[in-house]
Amino acid sequence: MLSAFLSLPSVFRAPGAYAMRRSPRGSRAAEPPAAALPSIDPLPSRPNLHEMRTLRLWNCDSATIPNKVWHLHLLETLELCGSARLEFVPASIGRLKRLRTLSLAGCTSLRKISDEMGRLESLEVLDLSGCRRLQQVPEDVCRLPRLRLLDLEGCDSLVGLPDLRRLPPGCEVRLPRPADRPDDAPPSSLG
Repeated sequence: MLSAFLSLPSVFRAPGAYAMRRSPRGSRAAEPPAAALPSIDPLPSRPNLHEMRTLRLWNCDSATIPNKVWHLHLLETLELCGSARLEFVPASIGRLKRLRTLSLAGCTSLRKISDEMGRLESLEVLDLSGCRRLQQVPEDVCRLPRLRLLDLEGCDSLVGLPDLRRLPPGCEVRLPRPADRPDDAPPSSLG
């Protein structure tokens, strides 16, 4: 239950930055705030940053994800939407064992996602929509036991997919529409 929108402490201040705080039912203690920042390079330091559950880094102008993110072991939601210069997601992603939602929507330069993605056993949502340069989805994505949504709409450079029949039962898959594919890609390359 969302209880308040808060201003970020000065270390997080940036135009349009905000944090959300959720209060657990029956408790006055609030979780550490989520952060939405226009830049991830460098990610600010805070005493309780390691307790963060949600990190939203939208429209960032960075080609890499700061190493500090991989030490946020309680992180459940990581949104890097619209980070147009982000080119790859490194093997360190496998450290985020509690991650339930990973959104890379609109990361138009994203070309590669590490095979370590298969270690994210809690992942339920993988949103890669609009990753126009993404060429391949790691085979290990099919081994994610809790995956409920794999969104590949707008991934018009895909040259192949893993065997999607190996995804968990009930997993919704959103594939690129034929108009999303390059003209020289045969329809059979997506299935």
